[in-house]
Amino acid sequence: MDAATRIARTKELQPKWNEAFLQIAALIRKNHIRVLLIKKPESNEIVDRSYMCNFDFFDVMADTISGFKRYDLLPYYSDSAHICKTNVKYYYWLHDGHHNSMGYEVMAKAVLNGLLKSYPEIFSKLDSTKAKE
Repeated sequence: MDAATRIARTKELQPKWNEAFLQIAALIRKNHIRVLLIKKPESNEIVDRSYMCNFDFFDVMADTISGFKRYDLLPYYSDSAHICKTNVKYYYWLHDGHHNSMGYEVMAKAVLNGLLKSYPEIFSKLDSTKAKE
């Protein structure tokens, strides 16, 4: 997909995403829940160290919703898991770009890291519950 197509597609999808964020906000309020949006890079995005599409508007919408946070896996993949151009093939299937078992293991650790950073109070409540048992 060339740059002009990506920009056009992003602009086309933005109103739909904004509507989805409004629906998520309503669910958060109604059900008193928390949401963590995970931004997961594809293998080519790890190689390029940037996302193919610009979804900065996610940040703007997310900042307006209480109980809604986001976590980008790309820095974790690059900095903590050290996935890069030379080893990305060990974490993604070559034929379809999805994670393989090693990739899903890294993703699980990254999501846990995101949860710990975004909602540490959830885990402190779990610890205090265990202490009472």
